[in-house]
Amino acid sequence: MSRLRWGAVAIAFLLPLVVLPGAEKPFSTPKFVLLGAVVGLGALLAARSVPLGGIAWPSLPRGFQVALVVWLAALGASAAFGAFASLLALLLPLLAVGWFLLTLLVRPRAVQLAHALALSGGVVAAIALLQVFGLDPVARAGWIGGGGSARHSALESVHLED
Repeated sequence: MSRLRWGAVAIAFLLPLVVLPGAEKPFSTPKFVLLGAVVGLGALLAARSVPLGGIAWPSLPRGFQVALVVWLAALGASAAFGAFASLLALLLPLLAVGWFLLTLLVRPRAVQLAHALALSGGVVAAIALLQVFGLDPVARAGWIGGGGSARHSALESVHLED
C-alpha cells in the first residue's frame, strides 16, 4: 500500500482521537487544525502532481455526483442565507468535502479504512464508558479538574424518578 493510502488510513484513525489539553476547545480545535492541514497539504500535493490534462479523478456513480453537488449547494445556501453564519461553521463542512475528495483520489483500501474507523470509534466509546463509571482517563491524566468530565457530571445530575 502506498504511503498516501496508509496516511489516509492513519488520519481516519487519529482524527477522532486528537486532543490538545489546556486549549480553550481541547477536542474540536485540534481536529479542525489536523483536518485543515491534511486537506490543505493534500490539495497542494494533488496540484503539484497534476498533469496538463488535469487530475484523473475516479468516475463516481451518478448518485454520488448528485449527492456531492447537493452537499456543496446546501453549504453555499447556508453560508449565503444563514442568520448566524460564521467562517468556521462554513470551513468545517468544506474540509469534510475536501477530505472526501482526497480519500477518493488516494483510494485507501476500504477494509483498512473501515478497520481504522471502527478501532478509533471503539477507543472513543471505551473512554465514554470509563467516564460513565467514574474512571475518567481524561481527568486522571490531569486534563480536567477534579469535577470530572462533562459526560460524568451530566450523568450524575440526572435523577430517575419511579
